[in-house]
Amino acid sequence: MIRFLFMLGHLVLVKSFTPQGLAVGNTRLKNAPINQLSFTVPSSSNSLVYRRPTQSTHVSKSCLHATTMALPLGPVNKILLRYPLVSAFIMCAFKASAADIIAQISEKTSGTTHSFRSFFSYKRNFAFLLYGGLYTGMAQEILYNGIYPILFGYDTKLLTAAKKALFENFVIMPFLALPIAYIIKSPFYKLTFKQGFDKYVDDVKIQGLLKQAWSIWIPVQLIVFTVIPPQLRVVFVAMVSFFWFVLFSRITAKGEKAAASAK
Repeated sequence: MIRFLFMLGHLVLVKSFTPQGLAVGNTRLKNAPINQLSFTVPSSSNSLVYRRPTQSTHVSKSCLHATTMALPLGPVNKILLRYPLVSAFIMCAFKASAADIIAQISEKTSGTTHSFRSFFSYKRNFAFLLYGGLYTGMAQEILYNGIYPILFGYDTKLLTAAKKALFENFVIMPFLALPIAYIIKSPFYKLTFKQGFDKYVDDVKIQGLLKQAWSIWIPVQLIVFTVIPPQLRVVFVAMVSFFWFVLFSRITAKGEKAAASAK
């Protein structure tokens, strides 16, 4: 059993390092050079099909009749392809930190504080930095390009994308993604993990946290799993989640203030 779990974990991690949905039919992805990555829109389908040609693949005349778009393989794109977990952590960690800084500044009431240091919470910001890097960066890279393709399929059809988006929003988000954020924050506020989870439950019930999250992420993730190239999914989500983190930071802060005033 332990060996099976190890092999399964290894498979998921390996797949998370390879852009997913890159197969046409039963085409294998082995020994495919990165600089040949492309995606096509077959004439018989409305969905994007990603593929990596093998070394023996040549461009035939029939391929020219399909709409073919080569992905821009600049230095940034190559880094995203070769080091997805590291680049996802760095990018999403600093994005979350910057979003929280904006949220804290926007919460500041003029006249009640006199300097940035007097109202800014470094503990709160560091908690968001960790959560951004560990979950919205590394964990989502593994989920989006490793686990979800195994569970729901590698294609980018709307039905497949809907399955992934619904699973993400109604299973992963309420039972993993959001609770982890509150649990990570707990030690920085000298709270137990249970107290952190209780704050999450309060924000869901009182602040409408999940409803606000679903209104943003269901349509965004439908886009992610249909038209966004695999290695750019976390980048796209990071750009959108910058604004979500500003909102999320303000929701959690509002919940903390309400709890403090109730004591």
